[in-house]
Amino acid sequence: NWQSILAITIIIGSLTVAIRSYRKRPVLSFAILWFYISFLTTLNIIPTEAVMVERFVFVPSYGFILAAVHLVSVRWTLRPSAIHTRSGQVAWISIISVVVLFSWLTLQQNFTWKNDETLWERTVSVNPNVILVRLYLANLLLEKNKLDEGLYHYEQAYRANPDYPEIAATLGLLYDAKGEHAKAIEMLTRSSAHATTELERYLLLANAYRQLTKYDLA
Repeated sequence: NWQSILAITIIIGSLTVAIRSYRKRPVLSFAILWFYISFLTTLNIIPTEAVMVERFVFVPSYGFILAAVHLVSVRWTLRPSAIHTRSGQVAWISIISVVVLFSWLTLQQNFTWKNDETLWERTVSVNPNVILVRLYLANLLLEKNKLDEGLYHYEQAYRANPDYPEIAATLGLLYDAKGEHAKAIEMLTRSSAHATTELERYLLLANAYRQLTKYDLA
C-alpha cells in the first residue's frame, strides 16, 4: 500500500542523507543514525506482545529533535536580533508553530491515556486488524461487566481469525451468558474442532454442554 511505500522511501532517503552528510554535517548524520539505531531494540525483530508502546519513541525522538534544530539553525539565524529580518521572522514563526502544534498533540494524548479503556479503544482504532489488541480491549470491557461491548470485539476478533479456538470458546460462554444457547453450542463446538487431541476435543464439548446445563449430552 501507499503508506508502506512512503515509509520505505523516507527511510531510504534519510539514511542516504545521513551517509552523504557524514563529513560535511556530522550533527545531522549523527541525529539520523541515532533515530534509527535506537529504534532497533523495539521493532519486534524478536517478537513480543507489545503492539504499540509510546515510551519506545522517547530515546529515538532525541535524534529527530536534534536533526530538526540543526536544520533550522543551518538555514536561519536564530539570534533574538534576527527577528527584524525576514528570514529570522520565518524561522521564529516556524519554531513557535511547531511548539504549539506538538503542545496541542500532547494535550490530546491526555484523553487517550485517561484510563485503560480509552487507551485500548484508541489502540484498536489505530490497529483494527490486530487480534491481540481487540482481545485486550474485549477482556477489559468484560471485567467492567460491559458484556455487549466485550462480545462485539470478540466477534470481530473471531471474524479476523476463525481458527483461534480460545476465541470461539469464549464466544460460546458469552453467548450462553446472554441466553443465546444455539450460538453458544455452535461456537463451543467449533472451538473443540480445533482441539489438538481427541481428549481435548471431548473435554471442550463436554464443557460446552455442561455450561448449557445439558448434562446428558455432557
